[in-house]
Amino acid sequence: FRARHIELPGAPDERDHTGRIDLASVAFGTEAYAPIGAEFGRFLSPHLPEIGLLDGAEVVLRFEHGIRVGGGFGAYPRPFPARNSGDDLGVHAFIDYVSDEQRTLSAAVGVQKTWHRGAPDRDLLLLRSQWRPSRAWSVFGNAKVDYYTGSDTIQGRGTELTELMLQSRWSGSQVGVGLTGSHFAWPELKRFEYQFLSPELVRDGAVDRVSLDGWCRPSKSVSLRARADRFEDDVRDGTSLRATVTWQGMLGARSALVVTGFRNDGSFSSGPGASVLLRDRFGACRVQLGYRWHRYSLDRLVTGPETFVRESAEVRVSWPLGDRTDLDLSGEHWFGDGNDAFAVSFYLQWRF
Repeated sequence: FRARHIELPGAPDERDHTGRIDLASVAFGTEAYAPIGAEFGRFLSPHLPEIGLLDGAEVVLRFEHGIRVGGGFGAYPRPFPARNSGDDLGVHAFIDYVSDEQRTLSAAVGVQKTWHRGAPDRDLLLLRSQWRPSRAWSVFGNAKVDYYTGSDTIQGRGTELTELMLQSRWSGSQVGVGLTGSHFAWPELKRFEYQFLSPELVRDGAVDRVSLDGWCRPSKSVSLRARADRFEDDVRDGTSLRATVTWQGMLGARSALVVTGFRNDGSFSSGPGASVLLRDRFGACRVQLGYRWHRYSLDRLVTGPETFVRESAEVRVSWPLGDRTDLDLSGEHWFGDGNDAFAVSFYLQWRF
């Protein structure tokens, strides 16, 4: 449940009260040795999470040598705060394989067929694979391939690779490095999932990205992380650089100081920024204090390029109220050029 109240000088007040259920399901046969498993309610499929949130049911059959076969059906809530459900229905099926408990080799193939308000919509093929040739090295990849039929007016008949992600990581005891490449294109959907998509964007739009990241631990208390990203789409390109230093035990055995610097050169804004976070723990209570600074230039304004500075300060406190209950409190203040806003929130969790 979310309650929001906005007061603006010279304008009417705004109130927004929204309630929703994110997850609520009952599962049977979740043990790895159970020959049959089933789940009912609102949930994310543990076997094919790429299809998104499902209001329905899923059944899995487990065979020898790590093979699982299953499928499900139901409605797909829209990816908006109210989680409206009912316009989009579908079925899915999958088969996956896991070589051993260490997941030295795993692979999955899934299919999904959906209908929007009774009309045929998405025909999707999903592929996923992971390989761990050693304890330090892992290779992962997944893909989505859309099949378009005569009912699709923009793409016409044929197939399209709408999502692809390939990643390779090596993590040693003191040093690690990773390389990731991805491709994303907007599929043609009757389902209302993206707003204001032009036919040209659906037909020709795509975003390709490559990322290189690494970390090292020069001492027991200090670790360094760095990341570089570059993206390119059909009209523009950009880069992002980030470096982080973490110092464990600066004020005490449970404390940590995290300092980050970055620079973004994106589609609409660019500029440097930095943040400082201090974390500590007092008994079961966890406390975090933070400050962020960002100077960014906007190049696509009607009035011409302009530069702004945005700053924020935050405090977060978390502690358990028992064996099954946790409470989080947070406050944040944004200030700078044209910014003066506050946010206070709490999060209460009870596990049963």
